[in-house]
Amino acid sequence: CVSFQEIFIIYFIECVREENADIFGSNIGSFRKGNLEDCCDFCISTKDCRGWAWESFAGGRCYLKNVSGPIRYKQGVIAGSMMRINFFLYLTNYL
Repeated sequence: CVSFQEIFIIYFIECVREENADIFGSNIGSFRKGNLEDCCDFCISTKDCRGWAWESFAGGRCYLKNVSGPIRYKQGVIAGSMMRINFFLYLTNYL
């Protein structure tokens, strides 16, 4: 009996956010469309984006950042970053 094992890495990206917080500076873009949830999606789909900040004033604006910190207190702003969660799938096949 011969066996071999395959390993698959399955991952997803989850947005982690902190209220009344901001990542000052390091802007790589901003958008005046969408909502808080869209801000993380914009970051995930933008090259070199590591964090974001959402201001709800005047209809909202998402600021994309090339860093995820340091995070500082700022009333009314929500700062976020991405967390990659890995799952490992091991398959053993017998011949």
